[in-house]
Amino acid sequence: MDIKRIKTTLVLFVLGFTLLAIPTGVTSYDSIRERYPADVIAQGDLNLTGDPGTFEIIGLQANFTAMVPTQLAHGSYNALFSGKARATMQNIFFRGDLYVTPNVEEYEFHVSFTVPNTYGIPVSGEHEYEHEYGQEFGNEYEHENEYEYGLGMDSDEPAEEYEASGELEVTIQPISAPLPTEKTWVKIKGLVNSSGGEPAFGWLKAHAKLGESTHVRAFWTTMNLPAIGDFDEGDDDHLNIGFTFSFYAAVLANATMVEIGYSDSAFYIQGLWNLFNISWTYHGEGNFTCTFESVLEDAEGDFTVTADWRYFTLTISDVVAGGKVVFLLHRSFMIPQGDVNDDYIVDVWDLVHIAKRYGTTPGKPDFDFDIDFDDDFEVGLGELTTVAANLGTEY
Repeated sequence: MDIKRIKTTLVLFVLGFTLLAIPTGVTSYDSIRERYPADVIAQGDLNLTGDPGTFEIIGLQANFTAMVPTQLAHGSYNALFSGKARATMQNIFFRGDLYVTPNVEEYEFHVSFTVPNTYGIPVSGEHEYEHEYGQEFGNEYEHENEYEYGLGMDSDEPAEEYEASGELEVTIQPISAPLPTEKTWVKIKGLVNSSGGEPAFGWLKAHAKLGESTHVRAFWTTMNLPAIGDFDEGDDDHLNIGFTFSFYAAVLANATMVEIGYSDSAFYIQGLWNLFNISWTYHGEGNFTCTFESVLEDAEGDFTVTADWRYFTLTISDVVAGGKVVFLLHRSFMIPQGDVNDDYIVDVWDLVHIAKRYGTTPGKPDFDFDIDFDDDFEVGLGELTTVAANLGTEY
């Protein structure tokens, strides 16, 4: 067995980096590194098919941000859209995939955008998810204004869901910086690829409402595993070899500044951070121990995203980690917690993903740092209730 494969498998196992939690439309660890954030302008005609019938939207225009395959340079392309549309009296909310074929090969990326319902698309039903999930879990959604609900609408507002498809002309361009002031919610995911000037491997997630709640967490390792030899394919002897390695885990404890377009950055968070060193020892035959050491507590630090929204740096005291943004979203209304696979809706898939990992901690099979919403290094009741409370929320 290839030594690189063994090392990578062990690191993924220990760090809980699960490919099930990477953005929708992305199929591998390599492919999430091959995307970049960009502004997309879409124009064209779409067909909507649902219970009320089939309707055509002529002259649709939308502007949104998406993670675009690096093979698609800035410019204009013909694309096919396939996905869902949820219509209210005020707006039509689209989420799905764009398929672009600039040459022979086809490229796909996931998108979500909103347009005003000036096309006369009929609305006859009550909000489907409030009926399906809200009653089941006994949740009564109360919101201060129309934007507090993920759809930008009140839960009692009539809505109709359609299948949507059609041809669009899309223009891919650099993200304008700074973002418009009404963009008050930001969600970022990134791959950590350096630490202290050395190659590293890890994950970062930021979920922020400007001026209010902000959550940032990250973990990374330099992957300095001991040499464990070469093995033939199918040889499981390596499972009985003990080894120890450690990695950093960082959590934002208190944000003192959260701004878009601060200085020469696109996004900036300053605050007090907690930094842990987690040592994981594998004893062979599936046995392991895990220890947590507090390295820094309430230490000053900052998280900075470059002006083009493509790279980030996390600095806590004299500890520095950097990497690449692999998911970016900004909204003028709430971005809910709990959308594990970034398909712009919190649904049963996310709940099942959490439930399967219930009770796991770092080092246990299926632990996933990305779904540890309360930063306690355990997938537990807090994660289940977070997803259940937001079930059905699109954004």
